[in-house]
Amino acid sequence: MLLSIIVTLYNLEDYVEECLMSILLQSEPVNFEVIVIDDGSSDNSSDIAKFFCNKHVNFNYYYQINKGLASARNYGITLSKGDYVAFVDADDWISPLFVNKIYEHILKTNSDIIYFDRMFHDGKNKSVVSYPSYRGKLKNCPSILTNINLSACNKVYKKTLLNDVTFKVGVIYEDFPFVILALQKATDISKCEGALYIVRTRRLGSITNRLNDNEHDLLANIKFIESKIDNPAVYIEFMKFKSITLVGWNFKLIRNKAFHLINHDENKNIKYSHLIKKWDKIGYVFIKLELYKTLSFLLTLRKKIIR
Repeated sequence: MLLSIIVTLYNLEDYVEECLMSILLQSEPVNFEVIVIDDGSSDNSSDIAKFFCNKHVNFNYYYQINKGLASARNYGITLSKGDYVAFVDADDWISPLFVNKIYEHILKTNSDIIYFDRMFHDGKNKSVVSYPSYRGKLKNCPSILTNINLSACNKVYKKTLLNDVTFKVGVIYEDFPFVILALQKATDISKCEGALYIVRTRRLGSITNRLNDNEHDLLANIKFIESKIDNPAVYIEFMKFKSITLVGWNFKLIRNKAFHLINHDENKNIKYSHLIKKWDKIGYVFIKLELYKTLSFLLTLRKKIIR
C-alpha cells in the first residue's frame, strides 16, 4: 500500500464530512488507506465519521479516550500500513490532486520527506503560501527550518522514518519537534509542487485563549530540540527559528489580549492617563494603533535585554 492518510478528529462535527469527502474524491485511484482517529469527541463527530467509514472500504474509524492530538497521531502511525504517512486535521481538507501528485513525486524521487505548499481559506477568501524548493539532507540545506513551515500537515513521511520519531504527548506545539527530528533523520527531502493542503482559518478561538498556559510547553519543546540537533549549521538556523517563533508567540499573545481588552465592556473607557507603568502606556498606544507585530518585537527584545 502506497499511502496512509491519518485524520485526527475531536469535536469537529461541522467540518469532518467535508474533510473526508476531499479525501474520497481524489482524482487518482491509487491504493491508499484513511485512518480516522477520534480523540474522544462528545459532539456528533463520531457518528458522522463512523457513518462515512462504514460506507467506504479503505476508510477506517478508531476511537480513543481523549488524550490529545499528539497521542491520536501516534496511534494512527502504529495502525498505518502504507509506505508513506500523511496527516490531516479534520477541520482542514486536501486538494483533489493530493494523492495523484504525491504518487508521481514518490515514483520520481523516493524521498524520505515530501513537502508542499498550503492554501488558507476562511470560507470566502483564499490565499496560497508557497515555499522554496529544496532537495537533499537537512544539514546541506538548513534554511529549510525557517522557510518551509514546520507544520506536520504539509508533508508526507516515509513510514520507516517514523520508527523512532513520535509526537510528544501532553504538550502544545507538538508539530515542530516532530518535524525537526524527522527532517534531521531524513536522507532525502524534496518538494512536490502545488498547494495540496487547505487550512481552514478560523477566528480567535480556544487555542489562543490559552496562550499564557502554553508558554511553558513552547519553551520546553524549544529546549528539547536544541539538545537534539547535532549539526552546527542546522543549530544556527534553529536559533533563527527560535527567535521567529518567540516573536510570533508574543504577537499572538498581544493580539489575544488586545482583542479582549478592547471588547470587554469594563475596559472600553480606559484612557492613557489612567495607566501608571511605562510598558502599560507603550502597550496601550500600540494596541490602539493596531501595531501588534511591532509591539511583539519590542517585548521580545525587552525580554532579551532583561535576561
